[in-house]
Formats: sequence, structure tokens, C-alpha cells
Amino acid sequence: MDSTINSTKVLDLFKDEETALVTCEAALAWLTHYRDGHSGMFPTAIFNALIRLRPSCSPEVIVHRIVDGEVFFWLTLRAVDDADPFNGLWHYTGTVDRYGDYLIGGIRRVLDRELGGRILESCRHVASIYPVRSRRSDILSVLFLCAVEGEPSSTEEGRWFSADEAMRLVPLGKGGGIIPSHLAGLSLCLRFLGRPHASAYLAPSPVGLRVDGDEGFSQEIVLVEEIDADAVGGFTDRMAQDQ
Repeated sequence: MDSTINSTKVLDLFKDEETALVTCEAALAWLTHYRDGHSGMFPTAIFNALIRLRPSCSPEVIVHRIVDGEVFFWLTLRAVDDADPFNGLWHYTGTVDRYGDYLIGGIRRVLDRELGGRILESCRHVASIYPVRSRRSDILSVLFLCAVEGEPSSTEEGRWFSADEAMRLVPLGKGGGIIPSHLAGLSLCLRFLGRPHASAYLAPSPVGLRVDGDEGFSQEIVLVEEIDADAVGGFTDRMAQDQ
């Protein structure tokens, strides 16, 4: 069956609100039926489209170890497709929460699929961050600092980074940079461990942190635990100035 989307035919379905609502309800019924028959999973193309439309939640499994007092993080080189804005960048493991995960299921899935079936030795919630206007989609990232039994393994290229080396990675840098929000996440983990490391690419902001990179890149990272009255009051004005 030809799966090519004809934009004219699609627009014809939404000529009036009533027709649009009926079409959306039918699509929702199909998605629910598919999800229930496939262990809560959607086809990749549909899943990617859904997370672009609505904010999502992602448990991030940040694997670390401490050797002779020095902190190391396990990072992998993202290898998906060229359409992904973060392809080819270093990142820590994580997944978008799916139906019935409640974060815990997502952590288990990461262990099984991205870390070689490793067993957790420890798992601690560090922080929750919300990157503003992410290039991929709006995702609330819940950071879990973890240690695993044995050596992690991944289908993607992976290795251990010392804290100092990780904090020198360039957000969106070509030839081995890091996903911007992940640099912020690693910094928060180091702060949690009582071993803060400075980064030339991170600075405080009214909503939490600001990540700067090459070629004028800058992104705000909302720290959920630090939202207060001042942050709420000034958020809309600051975002308007960034338009």
C-alpha cells in the first residue's frame, strides 16, 4: 500500500471543525487499538509525530562510577538518522515515557535495550529539567543518577568520560559535541555528588541554567525544583524577548 501522504487529501479532511473532530476521534481509536496490541508501543514514525505535538516526559538513566575519588560518566554517540537534530552527539541514555511506564518502566527498558541488560546497583533522582524550545521536541527530563553492575554495553559507540572531560564537551559541537541539555544534566549530577565542575558553556539564568555553544547557540534550561514566584512572574516576558 502506498504510504505517501497527499497533503491535499489530508487538508480536505479538515475543512470544518466537525469533520476534523470525527477524523481525530477515529485516528485516536486506531492508535489506542494499536497500542493495546503492541505492548504500549507505536510505529516509530507515528511516535515521533506525537511527541512533536505534545510535551512528553523522559527518564534519563545517567550511569556513573567513582574511581579514586574521580567521577566518570558513561556516554554514547547518538546514532539514529540524519533527520534527528542530535545525531552524532554524545549523550546519556534515556527514553520517552510510554503508556504504563510511570518512569520505572522506562528505566527498566533503558537497562535492557541500551545498557546491555545491566543490573542497577543504585538509582537516585537528581533533578528534573525542561529545555526551552528544544530542537527535537518539548520533553521534561527526569534525571536519575545510576550505577550499574559490570560494564555497560550499547549498540551505539560508548565510553567513559571523566567529569572534567565531560564538562569540556561543546553543546551541538561538530565532530563530537554533546546534546545541550545533557551537559546541564551532567553538571547537576556533579553538584548532587558534591563534586561540582565548572563549564565554559553553562551559566545561571532566571529560570535555572543557560547553555551556550558554537555559532551563537543559546538555550534556557528550566530547573523544575527551582521554580518560584519570581521565575513564574518573569517567564512570559523573557520568552517574548527571545522571539
